[in-house]
Amino acid sequence: MWSSAMTWEELVDFCQRITEKRKSIRQTKGIKPPRMRCLKCGQESRSDISTVSIRSALFALKNNCVVTSAGFEELNTPPHMLKSWNNLIQLYEAWNKPEKVKEWRTKLQQTEAKTE
Repeated sequence: MWSSAMTWEELVDFCQRITEKRKSIRQTKGIKPPRMRCLKCGQESRSDISTVSIRSALFALKNNCVVTSAGFEELNTPPHMLKSWNNLIQLYEAWNKPEKVKEWRTKLQQTEAKTE
């Protein structure tokens, strides 16, 4: 069940459950995976059904008005991404690249402001 208070880890579990549900529905209804054709040799085969990504689940929730645009932005910015951006800023500082430091610090501040 969806909740706007889900943590990032709970979103991962949510997407895994959606993926399993989709696989079950496809199997029950006898829906085969899409056919793919190799551009080099022309051979056809069935592709695997991909998992539901967190981002695609969030877009679906937003498009169905379950999540607001602001809620989407907040959920679409995982905590580890902000940490990575901070690490990137430190790296650019060490490399003495002030223009990159400014670019990423601005992006980080804008993203943090949206999620507060």
